[in-house]
Amino acid sequence: MVNKKELIFLILFFLVMVFAVVFRQHSVTREINRDIVSAISEWAEKGKPVVVTKLKAADVKMYKKVTVTLSGLSFCHAYVPGIVKDQLRIGQTVFSSINPAVVLGQVSRVFNDIDLDTGMYYIEIAVNNPKVLGNNPVVFVNVDTFEKVICVPNEILSYDNDSYFLWIVENNKALKKRVVIERRNGYGAIIKTGLTEGDLVVIEGFSNLKPKDLVNILNRSAIEEKRDD
Repeated sequence: MVNKKELIFLILFFLVMVFAVVFRQHSVTREINRDIVSAISEWAEKGKPVVVTKLKAADVKMYKKVTVTLSGLSFCHAYVPGIVKDQLRIGQTVFSSINPAVVLGQVSRVFNDIDLDTGMYYIEIAVNNPKVLGNNPVVFVNVDTFEKVICVPNEILSYDNDSYFLWIVENNKALKKRVVIERRNGYGAIIKTGLTEGDLVVIEGFSNLKPKDLVNILNRSAIEEKRDD
């Protein structure tokens, strides 16, 4: 059995541990509150921190992924669904990689008759350099190119009331801008209306923004260097 002295010692030890935990929690909370107050104070003085990109019209290539089988040193083949076959044309450039861009060859044949065994359509790709294919059977066919368009990352777009929005910076203040999308896929969204070349679009920090918020552009020097170029 525990004697009286041991009981008192256990109680005191328990109280010390509880006090230590409470003190630690109080210290952490005080530090967090101090950081929050410091951040709010800095935001009020300098603006909410954001990272922006300066829009520039450029050619945007659209790709379709196709899984191929190397049939020899000069060509490979694949079976594709009808929705992909309808976008393929003889002579389209095929890449083994698009980042960086590495050309594999060109589309050489597109069959219009469905293959009864697979339920898909047979295509062939003339291969210029089979070594670039490596062990990866996935290739990228350049099915279309949009010339001199503005393209933004999908992740910076928000959707509300049947419209797409993103944030831009004008006169060091945040502005929520409605945009109309011409086309969108996994590589980004091509903007039809709502943005113009030279706009500063927020790509990081937009979740904290409200209209007319003062902003602090963290990469301002990089943006200014691009302008000088």
